[in-house]
Amino acid sequence: MVTSASGTLPPSVAACVAARTLDVSFRPPAGGAAVIVVPVTFVLQR
Repeated sequence: MVTSASGTLPPSVAACVAARTLDVSFRPPAGGAAVIVVPVTFVLQR
């Protein structure tokens, strides 16, 4: 799931970020599942 704290992230960018996360894999943790939260900040450059 990709969420935007500001609500201004274009849907196409959120979809791209979500798609890229599907390429990442980790070994399963001992004893069950885990949730990973990765904050990302986009900065407009001119």
